[in-house]
Amino acid sequence: NPFTSDEDELIFFSGLREVIAQDITPENFGLTPVEWGSDGYPTIETIRIGRCAAKDVDISLADSIW
Repeated sequence: NPFTSDEDELIFFSGLREVIAQDITPENFGLTPVEWGSDGYPTIETIRIGRCAAKDVDISLADSIW
């Protein structure tokens, strides 16, 4: 659980419900078609894992999974 308290979790999910209700899509996270470039929706996303001995892991973003 990433939350330090039940109150923090309630605050987060309350804010999330507001964002969903207002149909807000944040920019600069690769979520909008404008950010995808000419190739369209990406099929993979590379995520860096670890700190000292960090490595990159490719995560499939195939439509059938999501």
